[in-house]
Amino acid sequence: MLELLFHPVFVIFTILLFLGLVLLLLFKRKSLSAVQKLIVGIVIGICLLYFAFLLWSIVGFGNARPSRAPVPMPNV
Repeated sequence: MLELLFHPVFVIFTILLFLGLVLLLLFKRKSLSAVQKLIVGIVIGICLLYFAFLLWSIVGFGNARPSRAPVPMPNV
């Protein structure tokens, strides 16, 4: 499941979904019913939580490579 969350196609799909829903909310605000606005708001919230999770994962676990090659410990 974790592999799906970081897959580039899924990330791009989520970005496009978020942008589409924001544009829908901006331009069709008058014609949407209250239930439709609520559903769009919930999906936008889920997208924002997913983006926050991605940002947290990138900052917390981004590049785990050491700055230089490991040096063996000398035998005592």
